[in-house]
Amino acid sequence: MEPVSGILTLEQINEIVRFVMLELNIRSMRFPRKQKDSHQSPSRVSESERTLATAYGRFVQAGRQIMDFPVELTEMLARTDIDDIPLASIKMPYASQYLHFGPQAELELEPGWLVDGAYIEQRGRSGELRFTVTVVPADRGLSNHWYLFPEAEYTQDFVGNFGSTDLATAIDTVLSDRLATLHNRKAKAGGDITAAMQAMLASMGTTMPEGLRIVDVGPEMATVREDINNRRFPVYKAALQLVVNALCYVAAYPDDIDTIWPSGTAESLKQKVLSGKDKEKMRAKSKLTSLGYVHVHICGKRIVEQRSALGIHPSGHGQVATHWRSGHWRNQVHGPGRSLRKLIWLMPVIVGSKPGTPEPEDGHLYLVS
Repeated sequence: MEPVSGILTLEQINEIVRFVMLELNIRSMRFPRKQKDSHQSPSRVSESERTLATAYGRFVQAGRQIMDFPVELTEMLARTDIDDIPLASIKMPYASQYLHFGPQAELELEPGWLVDGAYIEQRGRSGELRFTVTVVPADRGLSNHWYLFPEAEYTQDFVGNFGSTDLATAIDTVLSDRLATLHNRKAKAGGDITAAMQAMLASMGTTMPEGLRIVDVGPEMATVREDINNRRFPVYKAALQLVVNALCYVAAYPDDIDTIWPSGTAESLKQKVLSGKDKEKMRAKSKLTSLGYVHVHICGKRIVEQRSALGIHPSGHGQVATHWRSGHWRNQVHGPGRSLRKLIWLMPVIVGSKPGTPEPEDGHLYLVS
């Protein structure tokens, strides 16, 4: 893996594909053939697993940084606009991290598959990012049959001249490029290419095994992928609003993040991770990981406390809000000669009703960075 861009080498990609296909073939061979017709093709399963495996690999390389967002904060982030945020203004504390929100009932990427988080990777220069939205099945049993039901996901790479581009434009540009590529692939002939492959091998002084036929299903799969893109993109875009706002929150309010370890974590190893020297810290962290202990960054403690004090409950829990007024981010100038910029969250405002009256009551929350 290239340390700057985080892009896997061809050798690493081939190794991931080899491992996925090996497991896929083993498990598929054990499944009744007559029941496979209604399931998606192995290439779709492989593609989904490869996307998630590469995102997970970078996540592990960056130290398994998990950021968890409570429902109270998640609800507010989902109601904050992001379209005008330049990609270069999105700062990440780690080369890769996983943001966890829990299943979002309003974000169904595929029927029965709810968005629950996302991997976000730094790809090199400021503004070069990769987002991979993840889901969880409503029927948890589907996870045991991953070789038949590919886990839904959606990923976008923002590499190149996107740093000064606002997020909405960047998202639509990457989508247009992907759809154009698929359109060109659909236009190709495809079908049986056995004769063409035999001619190519003959020109190289070799032959194809007798009775072997080769069929190019690229155009057919391009149609499938185009349909998937068109179906999932609106949900992905809505999920990205939550994801980007969460990143902005982490950058703007680092003091509102607590790092915790699971109960039962060996105290001696934990202290080495927190205050040991580099090699000692790495060994202790590796040992804890091998034992199944991974730290989690809990975000939004002050938001939860303030909402509770104001009597503001998550939608669907207790008091139901009349409506929310959307929030947004302001790129505020500060520092010597007003030469620096920092994101300030103008939070969404909840508008409810005072008990016993129809009069609206605003619930304002404030955080100081």
